[in-house]
Amino acid sequence: MNVPLSASQITTYLLCARKYQLRYELGLRPEFKSAALAFGSAMHSAIDWWHAERIDGRSPGAAEVVRTFRSDWQSEQETGVRYDADENAAGFESLGSALLELYVARMAAENIVATEVPFEVPLVDPESGEVFAGRLRGYFDALIGEPGAETLVEVKTTARRFSAADLRRKVQFAAYRYAFRQARGRVPDVKVVALVKTKRPAIDVQDVTETLDERLFVRMAVEVGRAVDAGVFPANPGWACDGCEHAKACAAGEVKRAA
Repeated sequence: MNVPLSASQITTYLLCARKYQLRYELGLRPEFKSAALAFGSAMHSAIDWWHAERIDGRSPGAAEVVRTFRSDWQSEQETGVRYDADENAAGFESLGSALLELYVARMAAENIVATEVPFEVPLVDPESGEVFAGRLRGYFDALIGEPGAETLVEVKTTARRFSAADLRRKVQFAAYRYAFRQARGRVPDVKVVALVKTKRPAIDVQDVTETLDERLFVRMAVEVGRAVDAGVFPANPGWACDGCEHAKACAAGEVKRAA
C-alpha cells in the first residue's frame, strides 16, 4: 500500500472500486453534492464547534449551535446541492435545528475530552504480529468521559435507527476501535449517536458492543490497499448507481486524471 487508507475509502472501494478510482485516484470533482451529504457536513461542523467550545470551558446553548448550523447550511447552498423531489433547503434547515436541540440536551452532561481527533496507525495482523506496508488514518468525532478512560463517540445523521446488525457489520466502527487500540493501547467503549432524520426528529444513542472481527478488518484493509496498488478498479453496477455523484463519468469511461 503506497498511501494510508481511511475507513471511508475502504468502504467506497468495497461498494464500487470504479467509484473509488474516479474519486480518489483520478481526483474527479463530484457531478453534484447530495442534500444528505451537505446536511451531514453542516451538522458535523456545528457539533464540532460546540464540542470545542465545551472543551474551552464555555457552554453555548442550543440556540447558538443552531445559529452555527444555519450559517454553515447557507454556505452549503453555494456548492450546488441536489435535492430529491420531496426535499428542499428549508426542510433540512428545520430538521437540523430540531436535531441539534436534541443533541445538546442529550450531551450537555457529558465531559467532552476531545473533538475531531486525527489518527494514523499501522495495520498489524493481530494473530501473527506481521506489520503490513499500509496504514489506517481518519478522525474520531469525539472522546468523552475522563482522560485515560475515554469513550469514543461517533455522530451519524441517518434516515433510520441503526440495528445491532448494522453496527456489527459497519466497517467504520471496526476501523475506529482498531485504530484506538493501536494508538492508545486499549480497546475503547464506543457509542454511536444517531441523529435520525424521520418526520419526527429523534436522537438514538447506542453502545457498539460488537464489530467486525479485528483479523477480518485488517485483512480487508490490506487487500483493498493491494488492489488499489495493482490498479484493480472494476465497476459494480447496482443500487448505488442511481445516487452516485460520478455516474456520468463512469458511464463515459472517464480515465483522465483531473488537473
